[in-house]
Amino acid sequence: MLFLIAPMKTQLRITIYIILIAFVGACTGSKQMYKKGKKLEEAGLVYESTDFYIDALKRNRSNSDAILALKKTGQTVLDELYAKFYQEYSSDRFKEAVYAYQKADKFKNQVEGLGVRMESAAYYEEYYNESKNIYIKNLYSQAEQDLSNEDFEEAEDKFHEIQKLEPKYKNVDELKNFAFVEPKYRLALKAYDNGEFRSAYFHFNEVLQKSGNYKESKELMEISRENAQYTIGFLAFRNSSKVRGIESAISAGIVRDLMNYEDPFLVIIDRSNTDQIISEQKLGMTGIIDQQTAAKAGELLGAKAILVAKIISAERLNGKLKKQSKTGYLGKPVYKTNPQTGKKYKSMVYSKVFYYDYEQSHKVTCTFQYQLVSTETGEILISDVIEKSIDDHIEYSSFNGDTKYLYKGTWNSQTKAATNDKIYNSYTAKKEIDQQLKSRQQIRSVENLSNELNNSISELVAKRIKNFNPEL
Repeated sequence: MLFLIAPMKTQLRITIYIILIAFVGACTGSKQMYKKGKKLEEAGLVYESTDFYIDALKRNRSNSDAILALKKTGQTVLDELYAKFYQEYSSDRFKEAVYAYQKADKFKNQVEGLGVRMESAAYYEEYYNESKNIYIKNLYSQAEQDLSNEDFEEAEDKFHEIQKLEPKYKNVDELKNFAFVEPKYRLALKAYDNGEFRSAYFHFNEVLQKSGNYKESKELMEISRENAQYTIGFLAFRNSSKVRGIESAISAGIVRDLMNYEDPFLVIIDRSNTDQIISEQKLGMTGIIDQQTAAKAGELLGAKAILVAKIISAERLNGKLKKQSKTGYLGKPVYKTNPQTGKKYKSMVYSKVFYYDYEQSHKVTCTFQYQLVSTETGEILISDVIEKSIDDHIEYSSFNGDTKYLYKGTWNSQTKAATNDKIYNSYTAKKEIDQQLKSRQQIRSVENLSNELNNSISELVAKRIKNFNPEL
């Protein structure tokens, strides 16, 4: 166990050393703050000097010079703040008196929190409570008048202020809540009466979140949700491309993304039920449909709209890995002796080698057309053509050996030297080949790219449907 003791003692010394440095730094900073405060005090800037004395004590509570200085200047500042309060109180400006006293009281608590005792007359608190009671009473009456005038926002602000001054004053919490929810409730009722059920739902929900079941908000919110619900049926997507299964993947993705939104208004009809009903009724419903067919589908499915779509084109380009041999040089450091000075120096001996460059590309594309069709009117509610492509490309180099001294270069014969042999051993050239050697060598699969492409298209379609508001 002896071998553990020395490291533990060393760590303890380091910890103590760090604490001492922090303490010395704090003390030094405290002295500097005190000196700055002293200069300001000597210049007659009492308020400004007090701030520096406070800062000095925050850094070092035992700075006796700062304690004595703050005792003097802090009392001066506090006396002036109380004088301002008394002036407002004597002039019957009770609101101003309340906030003037709070400012003085806050300053006193801050200074005393640093261990410096402040003096104040006991009757100041009595005058403050008197001012506060008068001001709150007047504010309460004004807020009640605002409610009578249906100035709900003004009333809510006043009740909020009263709560900050006196949290349990009369029934202020109840009235503040009423001032908030009543205008929201009225907005909800107005939207409900105008057939704007989505807006009504959100307004009622806001009321419920704030105050529980205010009046009949819960029942009306549920009725609004039912009236605002939009049922969508999915028809089998057509696929005019040679990429099999892409239509099913995108269709499933759209359903998944719509379900993930947890939209209170969207209802998706189960695809298997849709296909069965369409098959039983012998409706050839794929691709673009007319008004009559849409209406028939809506009646059969109980849907307000149906989504039809088509894969116009799609490709999966699986590129082959291309390999190309490249000429280069492999350096080997050797040490030689200068015959004149006798000193050793490092030199580089180069041998001609091959390394290899690789390149590969994968790409997937899709052109997707879709329509959301009203089953009530046959109107095309949403229509778009989405063209998407995703690709991946890799380029890298490899060498069977140590690459530390591998350089690009040109040569025609690996065994014979020639005047046109060239080694590219500059910093830029070496950095370039090193980057190629470290480049990513694993390309994303076509299947992986296809999944990303399908999900991207599904997300765009689902978002468009989600944002569609049939009430607008």
